[in-house]
Amino acid sequence: MNRGILLGLILWGVGAQANVVGVDTQNFNPTTNGLDFVTVHSSQVLDPGIFNLGLFLNFAVNTLPQYETQSSRTDFSDVLLSSDVNFGVGLMRNWDIGFSFPAVIYQNVSSNIEGSRTEFSQIGFTEVRANTKYRFWRNSRETTGVAGVLSTNLNLIRNNPFIGENAGPTLNIELALDHRLASGWVLGFNTGRRFRQPGDAIEEVPVVPLPDQWLASVAASYMISRWDSKLIMELFSAIPARSQSESTDRELSTAEILVGMKKDLRHDIALHYGAGTRVLKGTASADWRVYTGLNWAMGPLWGRGSARQEDSVIVRRPISPPADEAKPWSQEVRSQPIDIGPQGDPFVGKPQAAQEAFVARDILFRFNSEELDPRFTPYLERMLTYLNQGDGYKSLVIEGHTDSVGSPQYNMALSLRRAQNVRNELIRLGGDPQRIRAVGKGQNEPVADNSSYQGRALNRRVEFKVQW
Repeated sequence: MNRGILLGLILWGVGAQANVVGVDTQNFNPTTNGLDFVTVHSSQVLDPGIFNLGLFLNFAVNTLPQYETQSSRTDFSDVLLSSDVNFGVGLMRNWDIGFSFPAVIYQNVSSNIEGSRTEFSQIGFTEVRANTKYRFWRNSRETTGVAGVLSTNLNLIRNNPFIGENAGPTLNIELALDHRLASGWVLGFNTGRRFRQPGDAIEEVPVVPLPDQWLASVAASYMISRWDSKLIMELFSAIPARSQSESTDRELSTAEILVGMKKDLRHDIALHYGAGTRVLKGTASADWRVYTGLNWAMGPLWGRGSARQEDSVIVRRPISPPADEAKPWSQEVRSQPIDIGPQGDPFVGKPQAAQEAFVARDILFRFNSEELDPRFTPYLERMLTYLNQGDGYKSLVIEGHTDSVGSPQYNMALSLRRAQNVRNELIRLGGDPQRIRAVGKGQNEPVADNSSYQGRALNRRVEFKVQW
């Protein structure tokens, strides 16, 4: 056994995602929807039809357990370079699913270790994970939400002593809570249990298959708008549900802390990078870890907001300030963005108030441009017909809004150009130039979180404020 415990690779399985629920030689497991922190879940889910593709690399030092020896943080007894390929998709409102394919792509285990050690007999995939998240509650101000996360994994490693021979799949059940503070900080908390189906202990290997575990994680993040970046801090841990003796230099309880940044390179691509270290010297806890990754989001390919969902091109929203002054204006707008009007049409019937407001997403424009997409001219024609009914409208203010990606100066200019182009189109269709005004708001009045793809999509909009 001086050459170590051989951990082989098989080809296929079904797996899990969330915190410390990965293969028992890696605790770094990025979330598949890209909306959360790094490995800790929030209550957010992908909107219907939105896809997220993630690719992460992490380089970890002193991750693998040793036997009959001791090591310190400065003794580099093993290094692992691992990857995670993630896929996430929103299925329905408040429900998404995801799959993750982790692999070890490089290892270097010191041959100078006294006693036995663990190592992989070959590099490659270690497991496949599947998860589903359902958000079942959020408050009216959208500052607090709660979701349930169910995940499962089937180990891809042959002769894995940490789960034993002929082990069954592992089931993980977690509760995810997040809360947004008035200061802009977002706090997250996960708790749950990992249910194992361990197999028989492998003969002549000094490892007993690990028991069930209690899972607990906390996280905090803060969006720094001027950098288009989010600061993220996490602590993720696992505690055995029952006591069990081990002959390794590791504890069965494990905990790591991470500090990193999420940088929005474009509205649909985010870069992650950061580092971490162990709090407890537990199984698979790295003495040191650095990571980087990309999340690429796209869509929606179906559901409200997609090009095929005609009734969501222009929608109504309240214009009067919220009665509850403690409730931010942005939250009032965000909480009611999809009232599409009587009979599913925002331009049916007579005006219901002296002031009305409508919102058009950036679907009105060609990709990454202020140029209007001619496919949506009919919606502006219908709006003008609605405005001209009876005695007509007194005034119409067209406001352009952007997300926070890019400089404030660029976003202000872009928002004004977009608003002006909409005004010009309405005038071309017969609108009165004396009653139509265009203004640019830039990134100053967000209605959603600029730290996620779908939040930024809500912020890129044109608002029409009508005075009758």
